[in-house]
Amino acid sequence: MTIPLPIPSAATHATDAPAAAGDNLRSAGRAFAAARFFLADVRAIGRGDPALHDRALRLLEVPLYASFWALLVYRIAHPLERLGVPQVPRLLSQVARLLTGIEIHPGAEIGRGLFIDHGMGVVIGQTAIVGRDVLLF
Repeated sequence: MTIPLPIPSAATHATDAPAAAGDNLRSAGRAFAAARFFLADVRAIGRGDPALHDRALRLLEVPLYASFWALLVYRIAHPLERLGVPQVPRLLSQVARLLTGIEIHPGAEIGRGLFIDHGMGVVIGQTAIVGRDVLLF
């Protein structure tokens, strides 16, 4: 004897339903906020390092800073940590630590415009709260 199983409709699961316009706007808003934080971090390098003189060459020199890469990885790992994605945020932060010498836990709260000058050995832990426009030596 076979028992017929119900066939789910097209929109039975939340993932099957079309995204609401508000969801798309929130996603776009988060992407723009992340871009603003990233640009503020880049500007902070220009403001915070007296060795960076030539404004025209700034965009070429910024990728040479360990702080740039450590914060870029943090800005990717932090939202993943907040979403509860397992292992990936910590893996990203450990790779960034290996490459830059700067360890930033993805659970830390960091405002925009942070510049870490000469960052070898800097550790920003999970419970750290760093405000906006901070220059860390």
